[in-house]
Amino acid sequence: MDWLRADSWLFRLWAALFGAVTASAIILELENAPHENVTSKDLLFLALSSLGAALAGFLMSGWFGREGLLGTLLTPLAAWISGGLAGAFVGTVFALLKGMLLGAAFGATAPFISLSTGALWIICCTLLHVAIWALRRRSAYP
Repeated sequence: MDWLRADSWLFRLWAALFGAVTASAIILELENAPHENVTSKDLLFLALSSLGAALAGFLMSGWFGREGLLGTLLTPLAAWISGGLAGAFVGTVFALLKGMLLGAAFGATAPFISLSTGALWIICCTLLHVAIWALRRRSAYP
């Protein structure tokens, strides 16, 4: 089970990229605000959310794209944990303890807020799993 911890930079960067894109897409879907009404606070929140999700994806990359049933089941679990980690990161920036707890709760529950965010989250999980699985099959360093 060493592969849960050890991973190459290529896989970590792919997971970070997918994390940032997923967080941005879900935040924009939840906000559903016209682009002309976006404030600097909204952009700061979006940037921090994307950064937190990229960091969480980077840390959890060893769980993505693995073969077999275990690998398929690990991807949504890792993505869900990554959401909690990203939320904790963003919440900590705004308020140390209370923000971390509320952010982690929001990050973990964001995919389940609505049908559209859930569908978006599942699509991103599937794409992440398939992309990293294909990279691992080609790579000399699984």
